[in-house]
Amino acid sequence: MYAPKFDPVTNRLTQDYALILMEPNHTKQERLLLLYGLYTQGTEAAAEYMTNADRLAELHKALVAASPDKKSPPPFFEALISVPVENYVPGSASLVAARIVPY
Repeated sequence: MYAPKFDPVTNRLTQDYALILMEPNHTKQERLLLLYGLYTQGTEAAAEYMTNADRLAELHKALVAASPDKKSPPPFFEALISVPVENYVPGSASLVAARIVPY
């Protein structure tokens, strides 16, 4: 179970999670990118993750490793990221898991 964590004294968010989903649209001819954080900080971290070249390389590597041919990333996937939060500001997110979405 991936649940947000809070400081026991201040009750401030200290760790959040987010989903990055590359899903087929209704015709399965195009794709939709969806970013969902449990809290705002998670959503912000997911957006930053997807616009950071180093993080994208990390995701690409994980998706290629999970793909059947081990050569190219799948067109549709789901990824879970974890992000530390300090003073309401998200830190550098890290990949927790990635999986292929069959189409």
